[in-house]
Amino acid sequence: MTSTTIEDLESQARSALAGAESELDQAAATGGEKAAELRERARAQLKVAREKLAQAGDKAVRHGKAAARSTDRYVHDHPWRVIAGALAAGVALGLLINRDR
Repeated sequence: MTSTTIEDLESQARSALAGAESELDQAAATGGEKAAELRERARAQLKVAREKLAQAGDKAVRHGKAAARSTDRYVHDHPWRVIAGALAAGVALGLLINRDR
């Protein structure tokens, strides 16, 4: 199982959008006035998609950083609760694993 970061996903999506734009340019070069109109509409849609992708990426990063800060603050404020919770989870997991043996 591979781990994909938000930056990787954003890069892949941007690459796919750029490829689609290039293909639309090539297809539109062979057509007439209608093809030019379709190309412009497609470009506008790709621009909107790019902007929304950038906004979604920024939002995901902001939420991730906020969650990390909140978690870090809680761990520093309540270290023994975190240790007890980790211990309880470890014991429960150990009991579940050894239950069938």
